[in-house]
Amino acid sequence: MKLLSSKQIAELDKITIKNEPINSWALMERAALKLVNKLLQQQELIVDYYSDETRSIIKCFCGSGNNGGDGFSIARHLISKGFVVEVYWVQFSNTLSNDALINYNLLLDDQIEIKTINDENIDDVFIKENDLVLDAIFGTGLNRPIQDFTKTLVQKINQSGTKIISIDIPSGLFADDNRVNDFEAIIKADITYTFQLPKISFLQPQNQIFTGSWEVLDIGLQIQSVSEFESNNYWVNKAFTLGLMQPRKAFSHKGTFGHALLIGGSLGKIGSIAMATKACLRAGSGLVTVCVPQCGVEIVQTLIPEAMVLPNQGKGVLEGNIEIGNKTAIGIGVGVGLDEKTAKTLQNIITNTNGPLVIDADGINILAENKTWLAFLPNLTILTPHPGEFKRLVGDWQSDEEKIEKLKEFSRKFNLIVILKGAFSIVCTPNGNLFYNSTGNAGMATAGSGDVLFGIITGYLAQGLSPLNAAILGVYNHGLAGDLMVESTSQTALIATDIIEGLRYC
Repeated sequence: MKLLSSKQIAELDKITIKNEPINSWALMERAALKLVNKLLQQQELIVDYYSDETRSIIKCFCGSGNNGGDGFSIARHLISKGFVVEVYWVQFSNTLSNDALINYNLLLDDQIEIKTINDENIDDVFIKENDLVLDAIFGTGLNRPIQDFTKTLVQKINQSGTKIISIDIPSGLFADDNRVNDFEAIIKADITYTFQLPKISFLQPQNQIFTGSWEVLDIGLQIQSVSEFESNNYWVNKAFTLGLMQPRKAFSHKGTFGHALLIGGSLGKIGSIAMATKACLRAGSGLVTVCVPQCGVEIVQTLIPEAMVLPNQGKGVLEGNIEIGNKTAIGIGVGVGLDEKTAKTLQNIITNTNGPLVIDADGINILAENKTWLAFLPNLTILTPHPGEFKRLVGDWQSDEEKIEKLKEFSRKFNLIVILKGAFSIVCTPNGNLFYNSTGNAGMATAGSGDVLFGIITGYLAQGLSPLNAAILGVYNHGLAGDLMVESTSQTALIATDIIEGLRYC
């Protein structure tokens, strides 16, 4: 699914209003009811704010635009269900949008007081630690930093110590690019409930402090129209991955599903290539040969009897030429270390391989020390750096947006598929398309998780998937396996071999 800019999301609203048909106020009401129902399902969030006997209050801060209109509507529905809600109009403009004005007047019709906040009374605003703040001040259309009394209000809310729920987007955060934003003037939500699509800024590490945990609420926009918009950003969910892997035919044999060659390991780091090998097999590669230094031969043959082992001439590190043969995919890098002899081996593989490679871990670090070799990588080779490894390749960055620009330029310059690992791992193509992954959890931040991903991707590439599809499906199923396994353990207890086992359920 394509991810849209803030302007495109507004256009999608208009398309829905025109073609459903539905008027804009009714669409706002639909979104408000969706969020209220979500809150009612999360009883632990709002149970303390029910009935007039409580001293805890839901404080709903509403701006003058349509995001404020959402807030007015949400407040009205919560009050109708018996919750104690104080409604505030944050008067950064003296006029309300048309739909916000309708909801404002509906509150007045119900004799519900609306308190106005402006530069004259901002010092009087007081928020208790046991209140609940609903943030509906600014929406996705904001394109300049919050200033003046509204900034003061945002800082009061952030400093209150209370729980904060943002509606659609934390006020002050730009939906797309935050390089010119004022990070001292953005709501720091505990939870963000956003409508229909993730916002691009939600997927950047620097903004997690503002969004908190976030969830997409489907409000019935005509999502089929998303394909009509120009976008280089994609959200990889289950529907996106359907069809990337073809069903197996009855008369298939092991040769049908490719032969992967995995090259890795060094003294003390054989576990990395062992996990990668098992993951490659779990991903469905028909045959897997693993090349390790002599110190790892017995270990790998004992741990993974399904794999064939090609002993390298090196005792503790990889060295010399490696016979590639007719393998359908080659992966190198995990656990190899930075020895000069190993670097020479990697160089030989690069110059003697025509098809795409998968390069991870110390393989990337070797490339970072020998950047001239990048120009000789086979087209659409897959690199899988974490942020630290990527920084060694391209240098530092000042913002996540600059990091993304460097990612696109690096992929384009060397004609590579680059997977920048982390939460919402990004698969980048040479033409600048970015595929953000929707699966995975913080429990996967554990030793060996990247080695497993490396093995999965090499296994998919061996079976004939294109480098792009192998990367997208590999990242998605790697995260999905982690999500499935964490259901029976905990994020703290999850280890890399659990992820391999989770592949059997993907």
